[in-house]
Amino acid sequence: MRVVSRLLALSEDVWSSSGKSAIQTHVAQMIPDERPGDFNQAMMELGVTVCRKSKPLCLLCPIQEQCLAFARNCIEICPPKKPRRDTVDVELFALLFWRKTTDTLAIANRTKGFLSNTVGFPLIPAIEMSEVKRVLQSLQHLQLFELSSRFSHNITHHRISGKILVAQELDNPSISTESVSWQKLGLPQSFDWIPRSAVASKLSTSLDNKVFKLFQNYH
Repeated sequence: MRVVSRLLALSEDVWSSSGKSAIQTHVAQMIPDERPGDFNQAMMELGVTVCRKSKPLCLLCPIQEQCLAFARNCIEICPPKKPRRDTVDVELFALLFWRKTTDTLAIANRTKGFLSNTVGFPLIPAIEMSEVKRVLQSLQHLQLFELSSRFSHNITHHRISGKILVAQELDNPSISTESVSWQKLGLPQSFDWIPRSAVASKLSTSLDNKVFKLFQNYH
C-alpha cells in the first residue's frame, strides 16, 4: 500500500475499499508472469528497507525515476494516515456456573461473539441478559447472584465493560444445567467442569482471567 501509493502519488482515498481495489488493480498489471513470487518479495523488501514509513531513502530507491510522489515532493503524505476507527462501547455479562459442593466452575469453547474460538466463561450481551436471567431463575436448582465488582477490557476498537453473574448450583440439584436449551440463550452447548484450582490454567484470554480473579476475590 505504501510503495504503490507513493509510486502513483496517492494522497487521498487510499484506505477505502475503492482505494484498495484501485491499488490492487494497478499491482496486478505490474506482476510479471514469470517469477511473480520474486516480484512480491522485492516489493516487500523495498517497503522495509528503502520506501520506509518515515525517513524513506529516496536517493537510493531503484524506482525513483518512476515515483510520482518523489517527483512532486509529496512523499510524506503518501499514503495519508490510516483513519482510526471509532471506539465502540460494549456491555457484557460473564456467566459463571459454580458447583459449590465440588467447587468447580464451567468453562466452554466459545464459538461466536466476542472472543470466539477461545476457551472461557460464557459472555452474554447485556441487552440479552434479562431473558437469560428469566430462564435461569426458573430452574429451582440454581441460585443467582451478581457481583458488585465490574471488569473492563479493550479488544481492537471495542471498549468492553461488564458484570459477573454467578449461577450457583444448590445441593442435590433436581435437574442438570445441561438439560436447558442453551442455544436459545446464546450459550455453548456443552461445558467442561473444572476444579477452581485448575481454572486459571484453562482460560485462554486475559478478559477471562480478570473475571476469574474478581470471583476469587469475592469468595
